[in-house]
Amino acid sequence: MNRRFAVALLLALSMALPLAHADDVPTVGSVTRNNGMQKNGYLIVKTPDILRVEISPPVTPDLQRAIRHYDQVIALDAADPQIRAEAMRRAAYLRIKLADRDADAGGPDTAALREAVAIYQRLLREQADDPANDLAVYQLARAQQLLGDNDAAIASLRELGQRYPDSTLVGDARFRAAELLYARSRYAEAEPLYEAVLAQGKDGPYFAPAQYKLGWTLYLQAQYADAAKVFIAILDADLPPGATADDPQLALTSVNRRSAEFAGDALRVTGLSFAELGGGPAMNRYFEAQGEPRFSTLLYRALGEALLEQRRYTDSAQVYESFIDRHPQDPHDPDFQQAAIAALDAGGFDEPAMAATRRYVQRYSPGTPYWGSVAPPATVVAHLRDHLDLLGRVEQSRAQQAAVGDPARTAGFLAAADWYRQRLALDPADAPSPVTAMHYADALYDGGRTADAAEAYLHVAYDRPSPQAAEAAYAAVQAYQRLAQEVAAPARPAALQQSVAASQRLAAQFPHHAQRTAVQTRAAGDLYELHQDAQAMALAQDALDHDNDITPGQRLELLTVVADAHYAQEDYAGAETAYVALLRQSPEPAARTQASEHLAVSIYRQGEKARDAGDLRGAAQTFQRVGALVPDATIRSKADYDATAALMALKDWPAAERALEDFRSRHPADALAGDVDKKLAYAYEQDGKPGNAADVYARIARRDDQSPDIRRDAAWQAAQLYDRAQLAAAAVRAYEFCLDDAVTQPLDRGMQARRRLADLTRDTLHDSAASRHWLEAIVAADAQAGSARSALSQQMAAQASLEIGQQDAEAARLLALSAPVAHSLPKRKQAVESALDSLMRAAQSNDAEITTAATYEIGSVYQDFGRALLDSERPGKLQGDALEQYQILLEEQADPFEEKAIAAYAVNLARVHQGIWNDWTRRSANSLTELAPARYGKNEIHDDHYESLQ
Repeated sequence: MNRRFAVALLLALSMALPLAHADDVPTVGSVTRNNGMQKNGYLIVKTPDILRVEISPPVTPDLQRAIRHYDQVIALDAADPQIRAEAMRRAAYLRIKLADRDADAGGPDTAALREAVAIYQRLLREQADDPANDLAVYQLARAQQLLGDNDAAIASLRELGQRYPDSTLVGDARFRAAELLYARSRYAEAEPLYEAVLAQGKDGPYFAPAQYKLGWTLYLQAQYADAAKVFIAILDADLPPGATADDPQLALTSVNRRSAEFAGDALRVTGLSFAELGGGPAMNRYFEAQGEPRFSTLLYRALGEALLEQRRYTDSAQVYESFIDRHPQDPHDPDFQQAAIAALDAGGFDEPAMAATRRYVQRYSPGTPYWGSVAPPATVVAHLRDHLDLLGRVEQSRAQQAAVGDPARTAGFLAAADWYRQRLALDPADAPSPVTAMHYADALYDGGRTADAAEAYLHVAYDRPSPQAAEAAYAAVQAYQRLAQEVAAPARPAALQQSVAASQRLAAQFPHHAQRTAVQTRAAGDLYELHQDAQAMALAQDALDHDNDITPGQRLELLTVVADAHYAQEDYAGAETAYVALLRQSPEPAARTQASEHLAVSIYRQGEKARDAGDLRGAAQTFQRVGALVPDATIRSKADYDATAALMALKDWPAAERALEDFRSRHPADALAGDVDKKLAYAYEQDGKPGNAADVYARIARRDDQSPDIRRDAAWQAAQLYDRAQLAAAAVRAYEFCLDDAVTQPLDRGMQARRRLADLTRDTLHDSAASRHWLEAIVAADAQAGSARSALSQQMAAQASLEIGQQDAEAARLLALSAPVAHSLPKRKQAVESALDSLMRAAQSNDAEITTAATYEIGSVYQDFGRALLDSERPGKLQGDALEQYQILLEEQADPFEEKAIAAYAVNLARVHQGIWNDWTRRSANSLTELAPARYGKNEIHDDHYESLQ
């Protein structure tokens, strides 16, 4: 090297030296700050400058002057190659520096940069084998990048790595190339360059940013598992031992300042990677395959939070659940389960949130396998309280919305009760939550566990003061009341007794309770049902006397208890007073009816008591008070009847008659009506009123509800009483009814009825035809009786035949034999024959009176007929002998009849020797004397003689 070139080079170096010292040595930080990545907020890497060279205080450089001197050196053809090469390096480098400086003032000097690029390229051609060219290539790439020719810069940086693998700039070059590729989204090309930087070892200045950017490169290529592996490695390096708190932000505070941002972003992108892989389950699978880092809790937490920020609520919850699935006994499990619940709540996923809440309770309640014998911490207990309350309320609300009768309704309430039970178990024994306890009791009640509900209500009401106590006290009463309706009959008294006890406890503990009077009223009724009548009456009367806020309905109930209790204790006088007071309150129809019935019975029982004591008059009056006070009482007919019985026993016939007649009119269809008629008839008979008695017997006879015997006897009694009362028309009707098939009488009584009918119609009603009818009916009835004929029936039939014969005989006598006799004679003859038929039947009687009368009447009929022939009207044309001959003829015709008359009279007279001497035999004797004086007239026998023959 000649001396002039050497001096020029030294001069240029002296000018550039301050500039070199003034220039900041490129660092990882400066490189990454200027790599164009600022546009992607997720990829900003702001790390502190590293590898900074300590320099002396700067001396203001003169870059342009230095460049001119270096250019002069370069222009010398005879320059030493080494010196010229160094001058080229310096000239190019200073131009780059100048461009950097000008860029801060408004834009780089592109001309200077292009000159720098040209110088480096010429240098590399001229000094192709210079081992120091690695720096030239590096600076060339820098100039190309400043010119915006990133592809050229990338190529230069790659060339550096390929041609100078041992250069100290290889790591920088590869990193810068990777960054440029990354900035242009050429991730697949950047990936091996980052990996090459990492291969140089952890001590390299670019290891950390290269590792970080490799992770991002993999992530952006959707190689999420590989990306996660890289980021986990970053975290493993940056997080100091013990920095594994489940709070990511807290954990990052322990990372040194240089690595904090890398670590924070690594934690976040790790979560994003696992999110892309499938969230929590993917993380579990990854750790199962790759092993789990010491800070896995942070990863699960970070992923959960990242997904929550993205509003992927169910995925976030799944992450926390996945952690628990993989670490079922981890101390963080309760917090993670709570985080899962919070995520689902935030997203409004009610059902999944409820399911997660149930899992929290099932996993972390005291005594579960998770805790064993260890007590949960206060935070967990607090969450359990909240969750159990919520679960109970939700189940209770759902059950309330189900249809009554739906099994799901009952099951829902019982499920709610179980949640509330678990909730209460978390409270101190001496201070359970009254609100929850009330909900618990309500759920039991609605779920059908009535007895348990009642006990639960009692605990709320009386174990300790609370705003819910009064309400619970009343609910306990209601529960016991319902229990009494639900249990089998044998268990009902015990349930009612519990209700009474709860009611009295409420009244004592809460004297101003709005329902105090209501429960006292019900308790009084329950005591009455339990047959604790004295207690029921005392409680009811106390409420009536001292409670000023009794409603009309309650007053009615209490008065009812008082009255019914008197009644049950057989204090009928007290019961009467109480029922009268009750009825003054105008109860509802059904209640009024029952009270009226009890009032009637109370009065009736007093009547029975008086009767049993022998006070018949008082008994009758009391029985009659039933009808006066309770006209429509069921027992009235019985009371009215018993009143008549008492009056009958007193033989107060007029009063008895009035009472019996009143009974008849009020109770015509009563079963006792027939018996009442009998008593009434008897009373009238005893009171000397046969007609009234007969009316009653006539009614009895026509009653279908009476036996045939009673009706038959009543009909006969009615007829006789009418007869006795000389009520002929009524008697006739009564006797006629006796012959009705409905009251068929015995033969003899029937014959007597016909006899009276014949007599009454003849003698009183003067109806001869009717009388003749009944006489004939007597004869016919006897004939029809056949072998059943009695002596009386035969006697009465004979008597009737006699009377019929007498009537016919009289009718025959009235038939004169007028001319022409041939016309009148047959009628008279027929009448005679009819009379003789009846008289002949009568003559066969065993009754001497009837027989003798009939025999006499027979003789009279013959005698009258013979006389009628003799007295018959003569034909008007007969005179003289003809008339005499006619007279002889008549006498010849009359003689046989006269003989028959004599024979009949003689038969009667012959009965004298049988000891029969009566009017008929006497009259027969007289007739014989008249008809046959020659035979009977010469031996006149007087009455005293015949009577002596009897």
